[in-house]
Amino acid sequence: MRIINLKDTVSRPGEYVVGAEQTRSHVCYLLYGVLKAHETRVLSPGHGHEGIFCCMEGAVEVRADEEEVTVQKGQCFHLKGEESAEISNQGEGVVVYVLAGGHSDQSHHGEGTHHSGHSHQH
Repeated sequence: MRIINLKDTVSRPGEYVVGAEQTRSHVCYLLYGVLKAHETRVLSPGHGHEGIFCCMEGAVEVRADEEEVTVQKGQCFHLKGEESAEISNQGEGVVVYVLAGGHSDQSHHGEGTHHSGHSHQH
């Protein structure tokens, strides 16, 4: 077993990704994110991927498919492929979340193909 320090896996301010680079596996990934007060971010697993978003601290406003809901601590939702969700921290504290994901379709990765990330946009 190998311990991975999230703070060494920064993909952009407030986001840490544990993926193939750390695990040597293309099967799954974990994104750990922190949203500051009034910060907004767009999440999308990307073609051939799926992810489960879970709010770990605070509450986040989620806009997806012309629907807006509040996701509280301990609640989660599923994203698949090109689906996207805009998450927004409307509070004064921080929101902490994880997005655990993996491949829904292996056919788009050839033998030995390396990819370092998924679509996690601002």
